[in-house]
Amino acid sequence: MHGDDLLSEINTKKTLEFLPATIFVSVVIVLGVLGNSISLAFYGWKVAKTSTNFFICALSAVDLITCFVLLGEVIELCYVVNFPGVFLCKSLYFLNQWLVVTSGMMLLLVAMDRFRKICRPLKWQFTERTCRLSFGVFVAYGLALSFRNLWTVNVISARIPDDELNQTVNGSYCTLDLQNYNVAVQFFNYIDLCTFVVIIGGSSVLYGFIVREIIMSRKRVDRFTRRIPNFVPSPSSSQAEKVIPNVRRNSSDISCSNSVVEAEKTSVSIDTASTPVYNSQMLDNILLRSGSKRSRPATNLQVKTSEVEKKITFMLILITVVSLVSFVPHFVVNLALKERIISARDEFTVGVQFLLRMFMINNAINPYVMAICNRQFRLFIKTSILGCKGTQTMEVN
Repeated sequence: MHGDDLLSEINTKKTLEFLPATIFVSVVIVLGVLGNSISLAFYGWKVAKTSTNFFICALSAVDLITCFVLLGEVIELCYVVNFPGVFLCKSLYFLNQWLVVTSGMMLLLVAMDRFRKICRPLKWQFTERTCRLSFGVFVAYGLALSFRNLWTVNVISARIPDDELNQTVNGSYCTLDLQNYNVAVQFFNYIDLCTFVVIIGGSSVLYGFIVREIIMSRKRVDRFTRRIPNFVPSPSSSQAEKVIPNVRRNSSDISCSNSVVEAEKTSVSIDTASTPVYNSQMLDNILLRSGSKRSRPATNLQVKTSEVEKKITFMLILITVVSLVSFVPHFVVNLALKERIISARDEFTVGVQFLLRMFMINNAINPYVMAICNRQFRLFIKTSILGCKGTQTMEVN
């Protein structure tokens, strides 16, 4: 059999063998494009322009672009042993790494924003200018980290065996050029690992402080409630609304007019940076005047603000955990390949190819986590996307 015909036949066999991985990649891309498009529309145009919403919107935009670029993974799986061109090979690796690194760094930015809002509400916060600046810095970092793919990645020639015919043929596939750039590849692999450790370590530490602050706030509120012997909660307040007092009283708070309640119900913003979560300093100031007759329960809006902040934080923690876990198989397999635990021949098995692409879940899963945790987002999908009839009001939840 002619060499080109044999190579084409081997490639067809490999394409069919990799069909489960190809289907997985295609499903992830479709779900990612659909979910991130809806998320971008919601957080870009339907909610208030706050720092948290800006970062979520930017994350959705990056993930959406990444899903389109990941179409190259389908091409790679369809041309396993006869990849069509060097330029396409280098471009796919370059764009994939740039966008994936940027997406990961955005998760760290979101964690930093949550930390400032929950644990340091009275100090410096992200503004529109600093949001754009920090986003630009991380985009530039991802770009700089990805330039190495323009020379360390190449279409490598190799002898491709065919076990059925007991023959080998010259083939080509897109991968890292370890023969010519082994030292550079190992160096940048360590930088990639350090970047991943910074993202997962930094996010874990920041969310750890956030969870600790939420727990401590609840304990302080419980202690404060027990120290008020003449405290009479509002009949319309829930249990959560009975524990946080305000120091000052004004006519708008006393009246608790229906307009405040309606504004609360029809608000489409899930982020409430203007009303921070109570921290120790604010509660200590309240405790100093706990014996005053002017002490009274917090308004429904303030209590709901605190609960919304906690729900947003829980949603973002879940997004971060799911996204980072999706990278673990990719790093483990790459490390095994580098240490020769997995041979180069085993790299072309469907299981290894599947694990190498598990990181793609990071670019598709976020909108679906948001839909589970964010009631407004679900309502937006039902009313605006699915066209379901019903109330058009979006409650804060």
